[in-house]
Amino acid sequence: MGQQVIVDNRGGAGGIIGTEIAAQAPADGYTLVAGHLGTLAVNASLYPRLSYDPVGDFAPITLFASLPLVLVVNSAMPVATVSELVQYAKARPGTINYGSAGAGGPTHLAAALFQSATDIDIVHVPYKGNAAALSDLLAGEVQMMFSNLLTAMPHTRTGKLRALGISSAERSPQQPDLPTIAESGIRGFDFTAWFGILAPARHVRSSRLNTEIGYALRAPGMKDRFAAQGADLAPSTPEAFEALIATDLRKWPAIIKTHRIVP
Repeated sequence: MGQQVIVDNRGGAGGIIGTEIAAQAPADGYTLVAGHLGTLAVNASLYPRLSYDPVGDFAPITLFASLPLVLVVNSAMPVATVSELVQYAKARPGTINYGSAGAGGPTHLAAALFQSATDIDIVHVPYKGNAAALSDLLAGEVQMMFSNLLTAMPHTRTGKLRALGISSAERSPQQPDLPTIAESGIRGFDFTAWFGILAPARHVRSSRLNTEIGYALRAPGMKDRFAAQGADLAPSTPEAFEALIATDLRKWPAIIKTHRIVP
């Protein structure tokens, strides 16, 4: 676009700090924000006094990536499919532990959604990051978890973990032979951590920004760069992105309340 691009990383508070700064920026098209499932949908239910409005403060431009998770179990678990896991858990309520990368994060939310969809009683054990949770899963301290594909699949190839299903509605291009959880008997199950670009809400919706980001995502090597992070490219129209945010804003309050999820 003939402009210098400066990346301003403002980490912290589950993405709230950076998102709040973007919401207060001039709506002149020179400030954009990388938003995601947490900052634009889940945080509205996790934080009762959120400092920005996920809908009113932003104009969606495009999605750029989706991150499916894989349901994995320790190889000592006597289950080979999602259905067998559900049956096993129902026969042993409250005795199976699942790890997550942190309370209120994607790996926790996916498991909570799975609990609600299957009506099983399993125990959440939050860790400080995916690596720590995966380490204890390998050691058998927890029996199952939803994990990033990139970090989990090497352990399934060595036989230390067993992959049961992918969390997204459709199979992942990275693991096309792995069935979805919905295919495996849990109808309608769909969890994907998504990421997109937005502008402050008063910004006039620009088709050029959507088009130029789409060109960038189709650049040679970009697909492999995202796959190296366990993510799939997912460009969209502004309208489709807006609809996705609205859907997830409706989806998560009941799940978060039922499972008493707090940051």
